[in-house]
Amino acid sequence: MTLCIAATCHEAGDPRIVLCFDAKGSSDLGSSETIWKYERLTLKYGALIAGVTADARELADIYREQMNKTDSVPLAGLSSLVEYLRLPAEMFRKRKINEFLVTRWGQNIEDFEATCNNENRRYEIANMLCPAWLIIAGFSGRQPVLFDYGHWAISTAEHYAAIGEGASVAMPILKYRSQAEHDTLSSTLYKVYEAKKLAEVYDSVGTDTKIIVLKPGTSPESMDQQVVNPQGIEFLHSRFLEYGPRAVPVMHDFPSEFRL
Repeated sequence: MTLCIAATCHEAGDPRIVLCFDAKGSSDLGSSETIWKYERLTLKYGALIAGVTADARELADIYREQMNKTDSVPLAGLSSLVEYLRLPAEMFRKRKINEFLVTRWGQNIEDFEATCNNENRRYEIANMLCPAWLIIAGFSGRQPVLFDYGHWAISTAEHYAAIGEGASVAMPILKYRSQAEHDTLSSTLYKVYEAKKLAEVYDSVGTDTKIIVLKPGTSPESMDQQVVNPQGIEFLHSRFLEYGPRAVPVMHDFPSEFRL
């Protein structure tokens, strides 16, 4: 598991998207903080990956291949975009089901659908866990857009999104901090960093922090990206030490008369 966060904001009125992620990866042999969890999909879209790394990269590859075909991504409209992005999601699901069927019972998905009358097997397929999550981030025109993939389906996200085990901590923090598209880049960088640091209560979330800032490119069909350098991460950490939650001491001063 892991943590990846995306949030929309602006810098002097120009749209920006902040991407934040850890670098921790685990296997049967142990764990290390060496995984780069950002994938460039097209000139205008990128993706954060979580879950089983190989499966997440495979899913990103499917999106990359489909989004770079000649019938390009719709230029505008969230409903058109999310409909377009459902096709790669369904392709990935069918591929994973097919792999499972071939490995488990020596059948491909077509044979299974045509011949299987075993309700237990059908229930097992219907309840397969999705091994990968994505946040797709980019610009429709100059409008920042976020899409959240998980549980075999993709949906739109408004101002921020998070995936991975640490999302259960990060999302409430961003909600508490009232993160929104009208926030400045500086405040969003801090809020996202704070959410990531607090999510480190999970062992699966690494302590190394990576941050990328996306912005519209000079041409309508491009997107630029900037990586926050180590000095920038140190600056955000100094603000976290100043503004972040404090440890609560052992307390014995709650007045007894306040209890009924």
